Amino acid sequence: MMRLKVQILWICIGLCLPLGAQTLHLSGTLRGEKGKDIQLYMLPMERASSEEVELSVCEGARFSGEVPVASDGFYRLYGTCSGIQWMAPLYLVEKEGTASLTLDFAEGGSPWVDGSADNKALSAFNAVYYQRGRELWTHGREMTSEQMLAFLKGYQNAADSILSVYACSEPVKSYLALWAYTVTSDGYSSLLHITGKKREAFAFTEADLLKEPSQVLDTPVALYFSSTASTVARSLPAGTLRERLMYLKQRYACEALRKRVADMLVTHYISSFHYDENYDAGLAELTDCVKEFALSDRYISDFKIRKASIKGTLFPEGIILTDTEGNKVDFSAYKGYYVYVDLWASWCGPCCREVPYLQKLEKELKNERVKFVSISIDKGTKEWKARMEALNMHGNQLINQDNKLPEALNVSGIPHFLIYDKEGRLYEYKAPRPSSGEALKQLLENLR
Repeated sequence: MMRLKVQILWICIGLCLPLGAQTLHLSGTLRGEKGKDIQLYMLPMERASSEEVELSVCEGARFSGEVPVASDGFYRLYGTCSGIQWMAPLYLVEKEGTASLTLDFAEGGSPWVDGSADNKALSAFNAVYYQRGRELWTHGREMTSEQMLAFLKGYQNAADSILSVYACSEPVKSYLALWAYTVTSDGYSSLLHITGKKREAFAFTEADLLKEPSQVLDTPVALYFSSTASTVARSLPAGTLRERLMYLKQRYACEALRKRVADMLVTHYISSFHYDENYDAGLAELTDCVKEFALSDRYISDFKIRKASIKGTLFPEGIILTDTEGNKVDFSAYKGYYVYVDLWASWCGPCCREVPYLQKLEKELKNERVKFVSISIDKGTKEWKARMEALNMHGNQLINQDNKLPEALNVSGIPHFLIYDKEGRLYEYKAPRPSSGEALKQLLENLR
């Protein structure tokens, strides 16, 4: 009886295993010069990029690997070769859990996947995507308004032509339609940056190119394209946070898409809010939206912690600061002094260019009531210490590796300079830079 119960238990466990626990055994051959020195990675499109699997590339240009099964058959294949990166979408629905591919690098920068009509169609549009992308960035400035309109319409025309050649399955037809739509939208949204022209230079709008996003993007597969959420958010009418969230709820049925766009809207609300003007009203509005639209309470916490950016508030609590020896430092250690804070990072060029000015200011300042504290937001201490040594930085050098400090202070760009008073309260949220010269020096001299 016990053995029977155990057998039944294992059968139940097997039946309850999620699809994600299954794997696809992939093998294949590389053709062309680019196949000689290459690394390959693959993952289901429905999964986070952090779960990508590296495939083994063997002598003889063979590759293989075990990849989690995609419930809808869509995968991304990534490759790097001599510093060049590429991506190719795949559609694999093999029932036996094994698939074999041939990647041919003979044409263009992206590989041609030999196999089903579905993958040939995806490869064909991928080649269009890479080729037209280079053309747009290389010759976009030279195009007239009419030429640009025709160029952007060309993505949909290319997708239609490909589908007339290959007899694709319905999922791949839908995927190609979404791909053509999103890349067209991306091109339009980048026009000003690509061409250096003003919007008035183009005698067409996004509506002349594309259907309303809710007619096309209201599907989980649309989220396989990174710009989908921003495209939807950009299309929402202007209004309050609640009004935009309500419009989103009414126009889109796909819960995953609504969640992604709502996160974008609320995150922007939190990061762009002027906390020193009407904090209480902003918190009330956000709290009402969180309740009405069943959003995460995390947004309220994210909003509240940014109260530290309001003049007169204490240095934010719970911030981990460590010195060059790895010792934790409490900001209250500087109580009794005005503190000029330099928020910087080793990888930030403008930050490093301010350091000589800061060092000169620190030497020349006669006010002993002022302390200078540099706080790095580097992730690792190795880079931080190397840059400090290169710049000959001494004194109060601290690091906040989890980046909670710029988050609490609602700082979106560095270098950022602040002044705290003798009680540890924010005195100046956007203090002058050291390179501003005499004006900053005089300001610090007068702090008593």
